[in-house]
Amino acid sequence: LIDKSTLSWNLGDVSIVGANLCNAAAREARETFMSGASQKGAAIFEFGIRWLLGKHMEVVHDLVMSMPRHEAYSQDANFEQELKRAEQTFIDGWAENFRDDFYDHLRMATMNVQQARIMKALHSMEGMTTKSTLSYELTNCSDITGASKRDREAFPACKCNHVKHRVFCGTEEVSERKFDALQTKSMPQCTYSRPYCAAEASRHDLNDLASILNPNPAKKFYLPKKLDGITVLVKEGSFWRASGSVRKLGAHGLNFRQSMDWNDMVDQKVKPFVRWGAKIPGVVGEYDDWIAVDGCDTLYKDLVDSAVDLLTIHIGSKMYDMLYSPKDAIRKNPEFARQLFEKMKGEKNDAFLGTAFPSLGQRKAVEAEISRQQAEITEIASSLEKFKLALEQA
Repeated sequence: LIDKSTLSWNLGDVSIVGANLCNAAAREARETFMSGASQKGAAIFEFGIRWLLGKHMEVVHDLVMSMPRHEAYSQDANFEQELKRAEQTFIDGWAENFRDDFYDHLRMATMNVQQARIMKALHSMEGMTTKSTLSYELTNCSDITGASKRDREAFPACKCNHVKHRVFCGTEEVSERKFDALQTKSMPQCTYSRPYCAAEASRHDLNDLASILNPNPAKKFYLPKKLDGITVLVKEGSFWRASGSVRKLGAHGLNFRQSMDWNDMVDQKVKPFVRWGAKIPGVVGEYDDWIAVDGCDTLYKDLVDSAVDLLTIHIGSKMYDMLYSPKDAIRKNPEFARQLFEKMKGEKNDAFLGTAFPSLGQRKAVEAEISRQQAEITEIASSLEKFKLALEQA
C-alpha cells in the first residue's frame, strides 16, 4: 500500500474518532480501485459491447434489407442513412447503460469485502473432508470415509482401515478404531456431520465461513510499554500515547510487533511505526508489558481482491440482464420495431417523410392509388345494388 506516495494514506488516516489505519486502508482501496486499471477496464468493456452489438446490428440490417420486398428501401440512400442513425442510437444507449452501471459498481465494490470471501468459502466446501448435512444414511461401512467392515462381523460393525486412525464427526473424536456405525451416527456430534476415519480431525467445512462472518476479524499487533527499561507508552484517560524521544532512544517512533516478542518486528509497509507523542488508536488489549492494537495489514489487499471478484460476477449478470431483461431487452424484444419507428419518425409528419425518403413517398403513392381503386370498387358495388333494386321494383 505504501509502495507509492504516502500522501493519500496519511490523508485517509483520519476518522471521526481520530487516526484510524483501517479507515485509511479502506479509503485508499476505493481511490485506487476507481482509477488506473479500472478506468481502462471500463473503456475496454464499453468498446467491446459497442463493437459486438454493432456487428450484430449490421448483420441483422443486411439480412432484412436483402429481402426482395425491401428492395425499394435498400435502394433509398436517405432512408438507409436515417435507419442506420436510428440503429446507432440503440447501440449508444445499450453501451451507456452498461458504462453507467459499471461505474456505479466500481464505487460500491470495495465496500463489501465479506461477500466475495463467503462465495469463495462456499465454493471450496464441496472438496472438504468433513461434510455438514441435514440428513444422511449409513447402510454400509464403505459409506464412512476410511472405514471398512470387520472380518468376522456384519454391518454395523465397522473399523478404520488404518490402525492408528480414529472416528471423527466434524472436529470431534467420537470413537476408537473399531466402532458401531449406527451407534456412532446416533451421537449428537454426528447428527449433522458424517463420521470419517482419520489420524486427527480435519478442518471443518464451516470453520472458514465462521471466521469470515466474525464481525471483528482484524489481526492484532503489539507495542511494548518499555524499551531498554525506559517507559515508551503512557496511558492518558482512555488513550495510550507514545512517550519516548529521539534523544533517549535514537529512533523516531515505536515499531509494532507481530507478537509479544521483541524481535518479531512488523514491516513498515504493513503497519508504519507510531511517532513519539502520537496517540495510539484501536487498543483492544492491555497486558503487563504490552498493549494489543487492531491490525489492518491485509485489509487493503482484501478489499481490492474482493472488489475484483464482485465486479467480475456483476458484469456477467449485467450482460445477461441486458439481453433478456423484461424491460428493453436486446434479444427478442417485441417493442423493438415500434421503438425503431419512433426514433426514425420523431417529429416528422407524413408529408415530410414522403418527400425526404423516396421509398416512403413511393409507398405513400401506391397506398393512395390502392385507396382510390378501393373507393371506386366500393362505389361500383353501391351502384350495382341500386340498379338491382330498381330492376326488382320495376
